[in-house]
Amino acid sequence: MLHAARAHSAYERAVAACRHAGIAPDAAQTVPTSPVGRAADALRLSAQSLGALAGTAPDPAADARCARNAAATAALAAQVATALEDGRTRSASALRAALTASQAATAATAATASRPDGTWP
Repeated sequence: MLHAARAHSAYERAVAACRHAGIAPDAAQTVPTSPVGRAADALRLSAQSLGALAGTAPDPAADARCARNAAATAALAAQVATALEDGRTRSASALRAALTASQAATAATAATASRPDGTWP
């Protein structure tokens, strides 16, 4: 449950960062040719992953991977926002927070994968 909650939280941060950067869902590109297209596509994929997890039995490892990917999406969206705003303090702070969350999600995924039962230590 913890990883699933983290995944949803990270997804909401990604949505907010995309909205702040003016990245519309229709900007998604399967083969991205721009950072905006890449961020929109990552957001689309995160939403699909969350939807797929909602219809399955709890799986800590899958939830952890989803949380890691959603956190990476939030970091990417914050990075795009920072670039579009020429590094404004608010966007730069959001980027640092998103990168920290992404690193924590990656560490949690690694820790979960290393446990035989797939649970968080």
